[in-house]
Amino acid sequence: MFFCPRRLFAYLSLFLASNISFAAPPALEIGAPVVRRDLPQGSGLARCAEAYYGISDLNGLLYVLDRDFRVARTHPLRVERQPGSWLGRKIDPDFESIACFTSGTEDWLIVLGSGHRTGVSDSGHLVLAADPTRKYHRSMAPLYAQLAASVQSSAMPQLNIEGLAIAGDTVFLFQRGTHFFRLALPELLAYLRGESETPPAFTTFSVLLPPISGSASAFSGAEYWPEAQALIFTASVEAKAPDAPKGKRLASALGLIDLDALRTDAPLDLRPRTTVMRADERTLHTKAESLIITQSNACQIHGTLVSDNDDGRSVFRAFTLTQDAPATGRVTCPESRENERQPRP
Repeated sequence: MFFCPRRLFAYLSLFLASNISFAAPPALEIGAPVVRRDLPQGSGLARCAEAYYGISDLNGLLYVLDRDFRVARTHPLRVERQPGSWLGRKIDPDFESIACFTSGTEDWLIVLGSGHRTGVSDSGHLVLAADPTRKYHRSMAPLYAQLAASVQSSAMPQLNIEGLAIAGDTVFLFQRGTHFFRLALPELLAYLRGESETPPAFTTFSVLLPPISGSASAFSGAEYWPEAQALIFTASVEAKAPDAPKGKRLASALGLIDLDALRTDAPLDLRPRTTVMRADERTLHTKAESLIITQSNACQIHGTLVSDNDDGRSVFRAFTLTQDAPATGRVTCPESRENERQPRP
């Protein structure tokens, strides 16, 4: 076989260039904090059309928010103590994840407990966004038991679902750790409605996340970015630090998972696609729990983050995340902004 050094050099150059673009972390700009007390310790944020919704890990309420993230009204979600469940004095559903999807002409919300305590925080809710009195509820314990079994060998084996993202007919659940799960939305809906007693099938993915401030980070929230065919996630750390408020040092990061790059034969290395949240060139001490996208194209997102810093308040921050070269070959950065979503507050 004839060996051509020039052609080999060209191939190597193309390979290195593609990997350099893939490894470029997204640029991140963070806005000033907006503190709200009427939504205590916000753990999840979702948007359906022009309406915003929030949940807290302190109670079983669904919060309807205005555009300034003030509470307009609340709706209780049905949570009941199950036989043999945790014997604490209060029922803590530990709602940690929420997402919106459209079915026909209607917007629906999925709200999930973390699964941290069997019989208490493993409830699942399917709620009509326009009329939250129309809802379904069931225990997610059988599904959660299967999810927990799939991560038993990990460094964080206890199940704690903290993030939920819906991409078309696919659902992604994020474990508080370095794993996430892929499910079919129709199967999950049939399960939530009680039409099927068989838990949805799922695929488990493991990842490598970067340390933040010297401590291991873990998933805390997620959202789907359709133009980039990617998931944007929040990751955070809660490290013990005697000199920090309440003995915790909090820090967070935003990162991207390119759906074209999903694989199960090896951990996905998300470190090159993750950016630590900073303000004034210093790591921002906050625990980002969830996010929504309000405007986007294939290369840039404008959105809002919510943080729960364990002080009874919710902290909202606007953010802009930009990737110069999308890793997936199916999208390119547009030179115009004609395909952006219409800007919303």
